[in-house]
Amino acid sequence: MAGLFVPLTWALLSVVPFIGLLSLGSVVMAIVFGIIGMRRTRREGRRGYGLALAGLIMGLVWTLVGILGIVLIILLILAWQG
Repeated sequence: MAGLFVPLTWALLSVVPFIGLLSLGSVVMAIVFGIIGMRRTRREGRRGYGLALAGLIMGLVWTLVGILGIVLIILLILAWQG
């Protein structure tokens, strides 16, 4: 579920420049809880493995989107300067 909150926190916190970096916590939580959920469901034979996997994937995808966004901003700044 933490992976679902990443776009929301980016949208809310990116109104002020560089405050969107605070949503890094959501990404980390999505990845960590996804891994923990996958381990627990597999070990204990419970349901929910797919949801844990989805949280992990969403956390990784949003991490890549964030990295690409930062690279794009840096490239735009460098291109603008000259």
